[in-house]
Amino acid sequence: DAAYYILDGEVSIQRNHEEIATLGAGDFIGEVAIVSHKLRTASVVTKTKVTLLNFSADLARELAAKIPAIGDSIRASTAQRLEADSD
Repeated sequence: DAAYYILDGEVSIQRNHEEIATLGAGDFIGEVAIVSHKLRTASVVTKTKVTLLNFSADLARELAAKIPAIGDSIRASTAQRLEADSD
């Protein structure tokens, strides 16, 4: 498993071929699966040219533990997405 950090560009998050969100620079993709150990429930489609930083699950956890700001950002993003999924 892996998470991705968007360095540049925009992506469409889709469920059942319907856009549910647009994400861009500074956003994470795939962090919910890493944090919650749940299967991915959406697809990602690029809207523009995108540059991503790929984090293995282990590296993402290690960075979150060593750099509090990264851990806080991942946890906040995960909480927001899980809350939106429950609506």
